[in-house]
Amino acid sequence: MEMILGVDLELWATVVTVTLGLLLLIILWMWIRLSRMKKRYYQFIGKGKDSLESIILEMKEKLERAEVQQKELIAHLLKVEQEAGKLKGHVEMVRYNPFPGQGSDMSFSIAFLDNERNGLVLTGLTSRQETYVYAKPIHQGESPYALSEEEQKVMDLVMEKKDKQT
Repeated sequence: MEMILGVDLELWATVVTVTLGLLLLIILWMWIRLSRMKKRYYQFIGKGKDSLESIILEMKEKLERAEVQQKELIAHLLKVEQEAGKLKGHVEMVRYNPFPGQGSDMSFSIAFLDNERNGLVLTGLTSRQETYVYAKPIHQGESPYALSEEEQKVMDLVMEKKDKQT
């Protein structure tokens, strides 16, 4: 009987065969696992229009469009806020009796002002027989016409209310 390195040749052949068989089984097992992983990978990634790459690119394009729209909306909102500040949105009214001993608080002064304190004061003086209505323009909180005590009071009320809101 032949011997290699003091070991019987048949024993060597058996060891090599068993080792090769185990290696073949390990390779087969790894190939099966790799095939399963590949299958799951392609299910996850997808192909064509439904691929993960195309979905990500589509989402990126939508995000870029949304950012552009957001910038446009912010610019529009700023413009609307500026225009809204020019509206005569600050309004107050004071009722009073300018003729003591006659009637009641039927007279009034109303101030209509915007954020820059521009607008008008409207005053209605009511007596038993007649009513007079006066309109006085206001520019930056001042009028070219003299304001009565009640007109100044209603202007101050508007300004106090406006300052509390801002």
